[in-house]
Amino acid sequence: MTGYTADPGELAAAATVLSWTVADLEAVRLTTTPATGPARLAQAITEYTVDTEAAVTAAHAALTRVATDLTHLGRAYADVDADAANRFHSR
Repeated sequence: MTGYTADPGELAAAATVLSWTVADLEAVRLTTTPATGPARLAQAITEYTVDTEAAVTAAHAALTRVATDLTHLGRAYADVDADAANRFHSR
């Protein structure tokens, strides 16, 4: 026995905070209208906007996965803990 314990409530709280962050990221909308000005500047602004939008989308997907994983981890830990307690008390 390693003495390692997890708090399912803390895992759920972390998942909730990450879910709120995901919701905030969903609100991020970048304008992709053509930039005005010199062609090279307009091209750079367009590329930056596209790259930033891709980064926000990737962050959204990663945080969604982590929030889901934390939720599943908390449930699994609680299930294993309950099962161990049941086996201990049934002896």
